[in-house]
Amino acid sequence: MNKFLLFIIALCMVACRSRHHENAIPRSAIALVTIDPTAAADDEHLSQEWLKWLHVDNGDDCGIDLAAPLYLFETADASMGVCAAVADEDQVLTWLKQTLVKEQTVRVLDDRKGYHFALIKDSWLMGFSDASMLIMGPVVADGVASLQQQMVKYLSADDEEGVRSGKLWAVTDSLTAPVTMVAQAQALPEQLAAPLCLGAPRDAEPSQVYVCATMTPQKDMLLLDVKAFALQQKIEQTIRENDKVWQLPKGRFYDRLGKGDVAAFFARAKGTEFLRLLHTQKAVETMLTGINAVIDMDAVLRSVDGDIAFFYSKAKGKDFAFRFMAELADTDFLSQVDYWKKSVPKGAVISNDGERSFIYSDGHNEVRFGVDGEGCFVAQTLPADSALGMPEDMKQAVQHHSPTMVLQLPALIADSEVADWLMPLLKPITGGAETIIYRAKNK
Repeated sequence: MNKFLLFIIALCMVACRSRHHENAIPRSAIALVTIDPTAAADDEHLSQEWLKWLHVDNGDDCGIDLAAPLYLFETADASMGVCAAVADEDQVLTWLKQTLVKEQTVRVLDDRKGYHFALIKDSWLMGFSDASMLIMGPVVADGVASLQQQMVKYLSADDEEGVRSGKLWAVTDSLTAPVTMVAQAQALPEQLAAPLCLGAPRDAEPSQVYVCATMTPQKDMLLLDVKAFALQQKIEQTIRENDKVWQLPKGRFYDRLGKGDVAAFFARAKGTEFLRLLHTQKAVETMLTGINAVIDMDAVLRSVDGDIAFFYSKAKGKDFAFRFMAELADTDFLSQVDYWKKSVPKGAVISNDGERSFIYSDGHNEVRFGVDGEGCFVAQTLPADSALGMPEDMKQAVQHHSPTMVLQLPALIADSEVADWLMPLLKPITGGAETIIYRAKNK
């Protein structure tokens, strides 16, 4: 073959080599969040907020492409990462040395294999090329060299080696919203993964169950439409079959939402089916086992038929406070109360608090439970917040979905060390919303 033709082919291969900055994200990532600035309701405001976050006056000053998607990810070893597109490699170096180093927040490290590195606040390692920037951590001093070596591999990846060839990307690429998320269930906090994955079979591993979500701002709320799924056909069939358990709530307990509640869960189901799903989640089953040592919660749930609500809040002097409410088909479980009184653990007591209401106390915890005047089962550690009620627009957002979760951000992120830098970054996308609503996409 003509040498000149070979030369042209070689040039074309180099020129066509992928420049996707997301290739730097590990193929083995177990969670991937995509933030698309161009899809934000106020992309100009978004850019301004990011500029403040980056300590620069305009995008050209930092060398980062602020119009390109920004990715947040988690790896199997629980490392967290951010991936951004680089517009000007030299300008990134200038930004680091002239801005961040002077502010004593960044220490520039020696280059490695042609890639630049810096340590942010002695905890987060930044590495970048002429296409991609990675920030990963947290990392201890002894682990910097090892993480550098790993990040060199990530920054060198192409379409066949990076996240685009992994399991998460095909789903991520199909979602359209300002912010999207695809994650293995094991990447989520257990308290969040359990309610979102109630339909998964008991024997499914956390790495086999996935959650995808699209995030859309609406007035003062941030709506997350969430769907659990699996790549293995048998597990996927079970999840879809269990979707049939859920019915649309009648809204019986919406107005019981307290201003101080961190989270609330709403659903409607027949108690026997709801109980079956609860026992598929090992963490939930462990909790039920503990409760059943005091009262037979399984018997209570078998009497449920209708709307269900669970409210969680922080309580002064306590780890947490909760309220559980459910509509009942019958009150057969009340016949067991006398037995519960006799079989409580040593040092605990169940006493009457009315005709069909009782108090459990063990000297440290106090739970009131029973049937209220409206014929619903109620259990709570503390009286409800005095400011109760759900705004009408929130009701409209949740009423056509089951189950749903409402998270109230001010209480949720209190004392969070990431809140100060993460919330300004997300504010233009969220519209400043202080309430996040998770809505199951199972119909």
